[in-house]
Amino acid sequence: MNQRPKSRVDGVDEFMVQRAAEQILKEMAENGWNQGEAELLPRYLEGAIKKNSERIRKLEPFAVCEVTAQEPL
Repeated sequence: MNQRPKSRVDGVDEFMVQRAAEQILKEMAENGWNQGEAELLPRYLEGAIKKNSERIRKLEPFAVCEVTAQEPL
């Protein structure tokens, strides 16, 4: 039985990851995945995570412009 940690270690909640993995495995079994499909999932996730990280890295920082005069509504 997995126990919830008191805090994240290096920003990672291992319990949350374990719980999600158990849910994924249950879902795979319920949907009748075969070994090839199961082995493809980590590669797909790795690519999706890299693509998302790259997208976030390329985002311009958010900037708030200073309001110098009130404009009429």
